[in-house]
Amino acid sequence: MPTIKDVANYTGVSPTTVSNVIHGRTSKVSEETKEKVEKALKELKYHSNMGGRLLAKNGSRIIGVIFQDDSAISMHTYDNPYLGEFVQAAETAIRESGYFMMFQRVSSIDEGLKLVQMWDLEGVVLSGTSPKDLQEWTESLNIPIVFLDMYPLHNEAILNIGVDDLKASYEMTHYLVDNGHTEIAFIAFGESFDDWVGVDARRAEGVKKALDEHHLQPHYFIAPKNEEDFAVFIKDFAENYIHQITALFFASDLMAVRAQSVLYNHGWQVPEDFSIVGFDGTLLAKLATPQITTIYQNILQKAEKGIELLIADITGQTIRQRNIQIDSIFLEGQSVKKIK
Repeated sequence: MPTIKDVANYTGVSPTTVSNVIHGRTSKVSEETKEKVEKALKELKYHSNMGGRLLAKNGSRIIGVIFQDDSAISMHTYDNPYLGEFVQAAETAIRESGYFMMFQRVSSIDEGLKLVQMWDLEGVVLSGTSPKDLQEWTESLNIPIVFLDMYPLHNEAILNIGVDDLKASYEMTHYLVDNGHTEIAFIAFGESFDDWVGVDARRAEGVKKALDEHHLQPHYFIAPKNEEDFAVFIKDFAENYIHQITALFFASDLMAVRAQSVLYNHGWQVPEDFSIVGFDGTLLAKLATPQITTIYQNILQKAEKGIELLIADITGQTIRQRNIQIDSIFLEGQSVKKIK
């Protein structure tokens, strides 16, 4: 990341002049020089280091928890209980380690890098990052990073923590087949199948692997994130597939519970008309009526292990296991009908 000195060398002006432009002290700076410096600041992607100014130079002791999502700002991200549970657990683990947490949703890598530079973050936990963005993150940041649910792991040097999504969805699909369901749909958010990366891709792969063993074909569907559009999608789906597909495997509990509500509002019953299962094991699935059958991932353990891994890297400890998978647990609810 560029410094004031780098900008000065780039423009051929003094570091003092660059600093004056950055801080708005331009009464004695010519318009031509001011424009040259401002252009260089944009080209070099310089951002004022607020953490360095406000928190001194002995380390900010701030850890960033960053969720990357192209629609992160426009969507109601906090509707997802997974996010709330993880952030709460991460904040506790970070505070108990003697650090402070800064949480941010970002819609791009540039936005995330700006945050890291401005506040002089000492380490970052990254969620929602796609494999194609992995290299840019690792090359752009010179601080410790722990990724959440990064698949596939082409770079064995990165620190990653997650669950075996493929195995979990594979076992869930076998459960559905064992209950007599042969027409199973896997549904995840996206605008196209190209959006299925990371956990969604792994979960879809697990469904296919299980169905292949039973010589069955999977049905894949892309659902819109917007709540109103999602409701229309579920209604249309039910009308079109009521006599064809019997089980719906959603990529998250949030999707499963929202779908169950839409079905109920339009006269369909779970599990009589459609069986539904989810993923994550959140409180939302437990409180739903009927209770959603799901895969539980220990979010508290995920956060604690992730922060433990990050602190170890920040403090220069030897890290023997760089990719940690926490256990997942099958939780049977009342949302799956047994077909004779």
